[in-house]
Amino acid sequence: MRVLIFLLSMILFLASWFVMAQAFNVPGYEAVIFGGGIVLFTLSIMIPFMARGRRQ
Repeated sequence: MRVLIFLLSMILFLASWFVMAQAFNVPGYEAVIFGGGIVLFTLSIMIPFMARGRRQ
């Protein structure tokens, strides 16, 4: 279970970097895409903590 949560957070983390990198190649939508990347990045950090809190 812990490994699954770790993998999920790592995938979100990598996806957030990919999304943020793409933001600079898309004219007009930089802020929207960058915001989405930040949301993914925040989720990737929060998921392990939320899972840990639920277990205790």
